[in-house]
Amino acid sequence: MKRLQEYWYDRSSSKYLPVRLLKPLSSLVAAVAHRRLVKATSVASPVPVIVVGNLSVGGTGKTPVTVYLVELLRRQGFNPGVISRGYGGKAPSSPFDVQSDSLGAESGDEPLLIARRCGCPVVVDPVRPRALSFLLAKYSCDVVISDDGLQHHALARDVEIVVIDGARGLGNGLCLPAGPLRESADRLTTVDFILHNSRQADLSMYCLDAGALPPQHVFGLNPGQAVHCLSGRRVSLSALPQLPTVAALAGIGHPQRFFTMLEGLGVSLQATHAFVDHHQFRREDLASIEGELILMTEKDAVKCRDFADERCWYVPIEAVFDDSASAIDVSFDQQITAAVTASASRKVI
Repeated sequence: MKRLQEYWYDRSSSKYLPVRLLKPLSSLVAAVAHRRLVKATSVASPVPVIVVGNLSVGGTGKTPVTVYLVELLRRQGFNPGVISRGYGGKAPSSPFDVQSDSLGAESGDEPLLIARRCGCPVVVDPVRPRALSFLLAKYSCDVVISDDGLQHHALARDVEIVVIDGARGLGNGLCLPAGPLRESADRLTTVDFILHNSRQADLSMYCLDAGALPPQHVFGLNPGQAVHCLSGRRVSLSALPQLPTVAALAGIGHPQRFFTMLEGLGVSLQATHAFVDHHQFRREDLASIEGELILMTEKDAVKCRDFADERCWYVPIEAVFDDSASAIDVSFDQQITAAVTASASRKVI
């Protein structure tokens, strides 16, 4: 019997009894999400706020996009900071100022990854306006990225970016629990950018008017050099030790994407271990994996830092935009920079 999540990405799933039974609940979720959107009272920010989020649950590539934005904005002369709910972490206090040596169990894995990779201010708090106030009081940030903040309406935003898994799209187009969506698909007509991971998803099946959609861009996820978890040594994947047993683990929204990427790069995997997204790894998890070399994602590595062994390497990835295949002439970099600059000029600091 199929698990419910398998129906989510079957576009003919409406014919199946479990989905039909859950459709009324999905309609209720969509209605509640819409009401929260239109009735929200949002706190304004003195600096531009960019929201990076998604409509569907699970991994779409939001974190690499957030890292990309931090680095892009820095190149353009801005001083960005990041706020996040800190999902999967239990901070000792809120707001929590994430440092590169913070514990993933406290900050959450994604905020810790961003803090370590970018070296920028990162603050986690389930109350986004409070996180923003703390960030601006302590750091001289002139633009803030609200990671996974699309459904958190308490904080006003100047730019909304939705990230979509290009391969899976919006699944069957239904809201939870019959489908993977947190809000209905027509929410896409109100955001500023749609970014497709790997390839452009076909949004026509969701009865969306193409003319009502915002600019859309496609990005890829390029792997970097493998990094040894203990020493920090970096080598290309092709230069990794040639050992008889190589295993891979991933506790992300879509683990198979990581495994497929490795195999596509010529890594021969004898075993793969998929964990739930935001899994809090323990020493026992690594000890139970049979392999002379273990590859993991950077997101998982930040949680295994204190007990990783000599076998452990992680593979960082970065978002790369190829606007040569875009239907519009202006690149994403140019559009987002112009949007932030325009917003900043309207703010009274």
